[in-house]
Amino acid sequence: MGYVVAVSNDKGGAGKTSVAVNLAGALGEAGARVLLVDADERGDATTLLGFDGNATTIGTLADVIVGKVPAAMAVVMTAMKNVWAIVSSPELAGVGAVLATRSGQEQYLARALAPILDQYDVILVDSPPNLELMARNALGAADACLIPVKMTSKLTHKGASDLADAVADFNESGYRVQVVGILRIEPPSVRKAAKRLTTELGDWGVPVFRTKIPQVAVVEDAEALSLPVMLHAPDSNAARAFRQAADELLGLLYPPEDEAEAEAAPVAVPEAEEAEALTEALVEAVEAESDPEPDREPEPEPTSMNPVAPEESRYVVN
Repeated sequence: MGYVVAVSNDKGGAGKTSVAVNLAGALGEAGARVLLVDADERGDATTLLGFDGNATTIGTLADVIVGKVPAAMAVVMTAMKNVWAIVSSPELAGVGAVLATRSGQEQYLARALAPILDQYDVILVDSPPNLELMARNALGAADACLIPVKMTSKLTHKGASDLADAVADFNESGYRVQVVGILRIEPPSVRKAAKRLTTELGDWGVPVFRTKIPQVAVVEDAEALSLPVMLHAPDSNAARAFRQAADELLGLLYPPEDEAEAEAAPVAVPEAEEAEALTEALVEAVEAESDPEPDREPEPEPTSMNPVAPEESRYVVN
């Protein structure tokens, strides 16, 4: 059975959708089977994947939540390898009002996804930037919560703090959502301010990903074209950072089972040793670039629908 990870921040502008979509692409490249669920009524993740929720013929997340369409029938294939999606639509805005009159209103997404959990290694839920009913449904379905924080924004920093507190309160109601980590998005020009905010993040007692996603123009260029940076600029520093973050996330969700794998797995480096670790990483990168890259199989042509269950994967834990 795969892991459900809610990508959440209580404030808008945190880079949440960009993280959800590009992290999905990086996880797919790593061999994981990924389902991306757009639980935000604005449908930004849907747009970034190249879909129009209103034009989806089978159903959107709104249809799945209210039981009109099974989740398996609403799944569409994306242009990214090993990544499928359930898209959003404006109708999702009215779903909250419908659920508010029903019992167990925070469990509808979990119930809808339950029949397809064993088909994917990771299900990423792009949560709305608030703590309203759909955001709580994302947490209700999740095993873990990943919190993106844009290090140029004190508001998204505060949103992350509010969300971490909300997760703690949520778990007091019987849920078991783990804050798997905070993923920092940082431009090179604000390192001093970012270092101060990073120190504050560490004071919360919440894990912080070692990888930092660079806030660079190529990501904005990709979004202007309604493309993930993983497709628009796969060799960019931003795409490489998403791959590193994906490796970290997989290491947390699927810890190595033996000592040999554990030695090969990336480990957190204390702040004092970060310069030395960076030097070693650069040396390894140079050596890796000198080796010829193995031939890759051609990417499958994306289709509008994917009625076939994903293939076997090495990550699934039953």
